[in-house]
Amino acid sequence: MKLNQEINNKKIKDKVQKIFLQIFKIKINNFENLEFNKTKEWDSLKHIQLILALEKELKIRIKTSEVEKLSSYQKIIKHLI
Repeated sequence: MKLNQEINNKKIKDKVQKIFLQIFKIKINNFENLEFNKTKEWDSLKHIQLILALEKELKIRIKTSEVEKLSSYQKIIKHLI
């Protein structure tokens, strides 16, 4: 059972990384340090684009109350896994 969870977690991380690369147009090794409003590439418009892309790609709904809390790559991964 643990192996299946690890495989699912890897798939989620891969999808999130792909979305970060598409939205922010950054190099693959830079996305883990991105934070909303602390990085010039991540403004409020990009934040909404990111949330919408995550919902579409992962086929999930993110509550409005959670959107503001998802303010870094690490927080998004923690929320999803």
